[in-house]
Amino acid sequence: MKLKWNTSELNINDIPNGYFEDLHCKELIKKCLLESEHEFGEEGLKLYPIKTSIYIDDSGRIDSSTNLSEYLEYYSSKQNLGTDNYLLIMREERCIIEKLDNYSDMNSIYKEMVSSIIIDVPNVNKSLLNFSPLIFDCIQDKLRENNINIGKELDFVIQFLSMIPIADKVCYDKDTKIYSFIFMDSKKDKKSSIELKWKEYEKFSNTFFYKSYSWIISDKNKGIGIDVKRSIINNYLNNMENLEMLTTLSEGQVNDMVSHFDDILKMVIENRTKEYFDNKKMMKEEFVGLFSKSDELYSDIVKRILSLIAIIAAGIYGVIFVDGKVFDWANKNRNMAILFIVFLIGEIFISCSFVIDIISFQKYKHKLKDIYGVQLLMDTKEWDKVMKTRSYLFPIISLIIVILGTGVVIRHFW
Repeated sequence: MKLKWNTSELNINDIPNGYFEDLHCKELIKKCLLESEHEFGEEGLKLYPIKTSIYIDDSGRIDSSTNLSEYLEYYSSKQNLGTDNYLLIMREERCIIEKLDNYSDMNSIYKEMVSSIIIDVPNVNKSLLNFSPLIFDCIQDKLRENNINIGKELDFVIQFLSMIPIADKVCYDKDTKIYSFIFMDSKKDKKSSIELKWKEYEKFSNTFFYKSYSWIISDKNKGIGIDVKRSIINNYLNNMENLEMLTTLSEGQVNDMVSHFDDILKMVIENRTKEYFDNKKMMKEEFVGLFSKSDELYSDIVKRILSLIAIIAAGIYGVIFVDGKVFDWANKNRNMAILFIVFLIGEIFISCSFVIDIISFQKYKHKLKDIYGVQLLMDTKEWDKVMKTRSYLFPIISLIIVILGTGVVIRHFW
């Protein structure tokens, strides 16, 4: 079976016999037919899903659209029809029907957010932006449930639609065919932007803007206005050196960045937004200090052990060659035993000192975590990663082995 879009007309060819036997599916398909067409064609079928609540081959429809206005006109016609939304999944063996969630309330929020931004794009007015990206996220979920391969078309429009209400201005350059999303800080004296072309599918490798949009409309902080949350994200973006890096982040990095919005929101409530960024800078400096301290602690124990070995080696040399005779390692030798006892005392002293340093260092890290996490309301997930930056298991095990080995040697020579 072959599906091909021609503007808002979907041509379906090579339809298997009995493909539309399901009465519900047949009923929905008929809603997409023109009034003059009452029967299903034997060889092919022409559907007109525009102005219906039926979603079908959306990846193909997005890919066939030549520009933003054509895409918006098609999907905006599907809103506020007063009927349930359905997704038709055209599998090779049969047509699957999935009922989509009703996002009328979310669409209203989306339209409200769009009303406050400037849109300078040919043939695009705000009335066309009457649907949120949530509907396409729902379509993706339904496709995944049916093990359908999801193309990058849906990912692209989800990110594209999410960027529009977050930005302060959306522009279009006819010569370069580039859309510019401009973000301004709260004082409107600093701005940054992201540029992309329509259907530039490779532009986004993550869901940063969709997750940012979801954070804005979430019920997590109902008492906080949408404009405040949107301003937080814009201020955050304007404190970044290069917004293009947002399109290449891993999902883990995206989640970390979005979690920072909650930290900033706490600061905003106390009018401490500037303090947040200052503290963030200080915290990064503390990170560097912790890494340096960790390395110093590790190298210090190695130096102590090597120094002790050098001293003992010199003592052993003196005992072996004290009479100018060949030393007999098999016989008892009190001098050698006493030398290794001194060595053992040094080992125990170094081990105790090392353990004390580790305990002190761990207390220092936990204290910093308490300062930034509790007192300064920062996200402390990163501190958990810092806690695992260095394992001291190897030097501890090495010291235990050396101490036990020394004890065996003392017993042999005593």
